[in-house]
Amino acid sequence: MYICVTHVDSQTKIPGFKAPMRNGPTFPAVKGLNIEWWDQSNWPLQHPDQYPRFYGTCDDDADTTIPGVVLVFEDRVDETEEGSVTVTAEEQYNTAKASEERARLPKEASPMRIRLALLELGLLDEVVAHFDTYDATTKAKISIIWEFAGVINRYHPIVVKIGEALEYTDEQLDDIFVKANEVSTNPFEEPAEE
Repeated sequence: MYICVTHVDSQTKIPGFKAPMRNGPTFPAVKGLNIEWWDQSNWPLQHPDQYPRFYGTCDDDADTTIPGVVLVFEDRVDETEEGSVTVTAEEQYNTAKASEERARLPKEASPMRIRLALLELGLLDEVVAHFDTYDATTKAKISIIWEFAGVINRYHPIVVKIGEALEYTDEQLDDIFVKANEVSTNPFEEPAEE
């Protein structure tokens, strides 16, 4: 089974979101529990209603009604325009995992690193040419941000607007920020072979 759990007190077995864990945290005693990933993108937890969630698998005959079990993924049927579609527990689990992996991607980079990433991805000329399509005031504002911002966020209006205008997918925009955080700032370094 695919499962989501949270920490419980090592002696009282009460989940940490219900009472302080004075004896230290542990995972609930779910038969065959194997933690594969967790909601790291939400850490550090900022709100008292948040608590860590750990995802993995357990034995099919495990007791999942014990405290600390947050969710058991089960097959479900969704109604669509084309009719009923079964979404398996594994598909839901993998979708949640892919969403977490995407949430962990870098969300900020300096304008210099973004430009270097665009250059390496062969997109720099296209993006710079698109800047010229805006009126003089907007172009000046973009230029100031492009030149003087310490960092630019993945969801900054400039990134979103230009991404939409150039029809970049969310994955392409994510790739730009991943590349920006990996790109070498040494102009004499040879690009790595892929």
